Amino acid sequence: MKKFDLKTSLCTLFAFSAFLMPSTFVGQMAIYIDDTFGSRFNDINDSGTGISGGAYFDFPTLTWTLEEEATGLASINNAGDASGSMFLDEENFIMQPAYKHDGVWTAIGWFPESIIAEAGFTTYGISPNGRYITGQMSLDCCQWGIFLFDTETGTLSGLFNEDYVAMAAYSVNDEGTVAGWVDDEAEGSTHRIPAYITLDEEVHFVNPTAPAFGGAINNMNGNNMMVGDYDNQPFVYDGNTDTFTLFDIPEGYTNATFTDVSNTGVAIGYCQAFGDFGGLVRDALIYHPDLGSQPLFLKDVLMNNGAMFTTPDGLLGTGYAISPDGNYIAGWVNGPTMFASGWVVYLNDLLFVEPACSIVCPEDIDAVVEEGNLTAAVNYELSFGCTDVEPEGLHVVLQNGLASGAEFPIGTTVVVHHLLDGEDTFVSTCSFNVTVEDVFCQPEYGNVEPISRVLFAGIDNASSVDPSADAHEFFLDVVAEVNTEQAYPITVEGYTGGEYLNFFKAYIDWNNNNNFEESESAIIGSITNSTGLDGLQATTTINVPADAALGMTRMRIVKEYDVVPNEACGQYGYGQAEDYSVMVSQGVGVDAIGQKAFSLYPNPTADFIRINSPQTVKSVMVFGLTGELIQTFTPNQINPTIDVNNLAAGVYFIQVNGATEVGKYKIVKQ
Repeated sequence: MKKFDLKTSLCTLFAFSAFLMPSTFVGQMAIYIDDTFGSRFNDINDSGTGISGGAYFDFPTLTWTLEEEATGLASINNAGDASGSMFLDEENFIMQPAYKHDGVWTAIGWFPESIIAEAGFTTYGISPNGRYITGQMSLDCCQWGIFLFDTETGTLSGLFNEDYVAMAAYSVNDEGTVAGWVDDEAEGSTHRIPAYITLDEEVHFVNPTAPAFGGAINNMNGNNMMVGDYDNQPFVYDGNTDTFTLFDIPEGYTNATFTDVSNTGVAIGYCQAFGDFGGLVRDALIYHPDLGSQPLFLKDVLMNNGAMFTTPDGLLGTGYAISPDGNYIAGWVNGPTMFASGWVVYLNDLLFVEPACSIVCPEDIDAVVEEGNLTAAVNYELSFGCTDVEPEGLHVVLQNGLASGAEFPIGTTVVVHHLLDGEDTFVSTCSFNVTVEDVFCQPEYGNVEPISRVLFAGIDNASSVDPSADAHEFFLDVVAEVNTEQAYPITVEGYTGGEYLNFFKAYIDWNNNNNFEESESAIIGSITNSTGLDGLQATTTINVPADAALGMTRMRIVKEYDVVPNEACGQYGYGQAEDYSVMVSQGVGVDAIGQKAFSLYPNPTADFIRINSPQTVKSVMVFGLTGELIQTFTPNQINPTIDVNNLAAGVYFIQVNGATEVGKYKIVKQ
């Protein structure tokens, strides 16, 4: 009865799939996205046959076929052999590993020593020649090892090693070598090391240095090339040359991995980060050295080849499997994994074929701001060309980021351009990063637990609590206005990642030497068990020194788990840093913030500023955003009018010096 229910649910699941005509895919790259829940793909072969948990999908005809005898389908080779699960005890719903060969399913069984009521297993890989099946199996609740089944001899072997508390294999080759991870439980917690194990049960590492956080080999091809993740970064290991290559995590994501590699050397995988509501958000990656030195987003490759698609978040989600010939890629869109909709990409032998017309972007650009500046002017060049006659009207349109010659802010800006034809139809895209380095030193964080709100001297800035946010955020256009010899309360909030203690510290470069010194710091306080949005706060008072340099300077808020941050540019495990601007003015006779004696209008202005004043205005000083004094007026009258026609368009600070009081204002010149 339970088996009938399982099959019935699968029938319901696939009955409403949206089918596209196969002719849609002729002569171009193509993507098919199934519109039903739970149709995620676990593997695909050179024929375009993909497998989901309990069904087969044929890409050439876009049809599904339910599996009648097995479930939990995990892997399929080019002969159509598959690995999965079958019932051992249907009445009690107890499963066992199984494999299909020549269309016939055969049960593998459990380790003889396994206490089945307490133990568990997961079936993973099948070798290209169909001889070996591998996965993970336990003896009881807690002793986990690798199972390897030889279909020719009918032998089930268990791989355990006294040096490791657990082992797992995700892939197996024609020689019976398995690849996955071993766990040495370093420092008393899970610590997985990418490893492969040969038939003689010898454990081999792809990198002689064990990762700090862990990793795994997720798959290997028939040419002894292995892929996976190492310390949250994707890697490729060439077993023939013993070459280990680690790749960058794409900007805006916290970790990435390769999940599979074809015999042609094309690796696929995904990068991921936490979304706004705590769930994981992924986007599929593809890599081959002929495509560039770093992984590309699969969606960009498809778009450049005219294969458009629509998903709820505009992302492809998880890239999970690639066929041995590298022509088919399969995975699933973002959402709960068990219910996610699957997709298949058909590259149609076009991956390494240059498009008829394409846009060429520069490599990533690095720049450094000049001392006292908050931005850097960056120039770059774009070009495009066609392999044949260039169509009329081709033009480039900026989609994201800033144009060449613009002032780029500190941090990384993603610049995206599209190449369009004369009818504004998409032709090609390119993207690159512009990273502007600060003159101040930078803190480093292993994991982001964000600052979510800062209140100080006119600043009330709320920022994201998403752990995928940048470890160091810049809000240099947000300015606090303070006076020397005055005291100002500062209040901060933040996400603590659970019932953990977090401390905050503020650094303000009072002497304006582009260096945060401990003498310029103030411990704000701590919070614990905060979502960052629940109003829990840490508060203290900051005193502005009498000898603080006048003009614009920098403030940095540093957040750290468990201990008070010991420096503005330290290396921390959990937390975040945020930078702000502070305008320092002379405090002698200055009125309190929010009780200024003057008012200015109009603001924004194109030509004049009029000052309402109950007392004589002796002087008016105009400062730029970086604190430089641009112009001084000496009206010596009540209600003066200031001519700002000669100022360039932008944001300025104006200090009004009265007979007995001083006021500070931000104006916008149009």
